[in-house]
Amino acid sequence: MQIDLVYFEGCPHVVSARQRIADALGSLGLSAEWSEWDTGEAATPTNLRGYSSPTVLVNGVDVEHKAATSGAGCAVGGGPSLEVLRAALTAASR
Repeated sequence: MQIDLVYFEGCPHVVSARQRIADALGSLGLSAEWSEWDTGEAATPTNLRGYSSPTVLVNGVDVEHKAATSGAGCAVGGGPSLEVLRAALTAASR
């Protein structure tokens, strides 16, 4: 399973998003491993640069089912909830 956290440096929600990812993985007994992509970094793939911050992708799909748009900013609500993350991870691990 591939998990990606997409964010931009300085986003006030990225720390809590990291914690929710770790909590969701831990509650399901899954390894707490994911990739992180800063939309301002040159190494970040182009297809990830349009997501709002923070966005969590599981196997390339945004767990909140938002589309990437150019010039995206902070995510309303601070990113996916623990419940949304658990549901996406559970579905992907089947």
